[in-house]
Amino acid sequence: MTSKISILLFSLILTTQAFSAPGDWKQIGNPGDWKGSITGIGMSDGLITIEGTGVLYLTAIPSGKWVSVGAADFAATMAAFNVDDNLVTLESDGSLYLVADDGTWKGIGKSGDWKDSIAGVGYKGQLYTIESSGAMYKTDIFTGKWVQVGAPEFADTQAMFASDKGLITLEKDGSLYLVDSATGSWKALGQTGEWQNTIAGVCMGNSLYTVETGGALYVTDVTTGKWKQIGKSEFAGTVGMFVCGNQLVTLEEDGSLYLVSTK
Repeated sequence: MTSKISILLFSLILTTQAFSAPGDWKQIGNPGDWKGSITGIGMSDGLITIEGTGVLYLTAIPSGKWVSVGAADFAATMAAFNVDDNLVTLESDGSLYLVADDGTWKGIGKSGDWKDSIAGVGYKGQLYTIESSGAMYKTDIFTGKWVQVGAPEFADTQAMFASDKGLITLEKDGSLYLVDSATGSWKALGQTGEWQNTIAGVCMGNSLYTVETGGALYVTDVTTGKWKQIGKSEFAGTVGMFVCGNQLVTLEEDGSLYLVSTK
């Protein structure tokens, strides 16, 4: 099987992209190659995607070269997380798995302990998850030990992001909050409901990139809550956003990938 080192070499083929402004984009690989993807996560050396067949793929960014990794063991995977460049999957039965470079995996903690999780993100070597009760938990992915963080105030959270400043939650009403990962305390960012039309998002540093239903791409400074549109409103078909190394990537509903300029 091709190793991560080999596929990383592929990514060096097309390292220079001709962008004229933030929000410009360029297609990666062949149109529709990622049509079967059910979940994915950006890593330092590429994009991990999992298809409905249970096959896991590693795609080099920006070359678009991809290889399957391991056996087709991931058909029940609901979500994938990057925890300090370690791949963690959440299965439909609520179990967590730590996945090695060759696609082999081992369970984390007790089977089913995360069955009530509604959102999650990797941050500072830990996996943070929120359950339907509103409780936030921090899990050590190597020991499986978990502790609750703060009060159970997150029942309306629909997405979590990890910034350099702290955890970010997006609520069902479209409000954004900056959350202290140690105490669970939070403060509002921007105005209530300003992100209510968000369909996808990802953090890079202290910038939160989000796409809205109308196709507009926004960047929000998570230290101030101030936002601005970048590029044209061309992202209405975006179903996923990822940070691969320091590169912003979108997955479209037709299964195509795009590299998006942030500068």
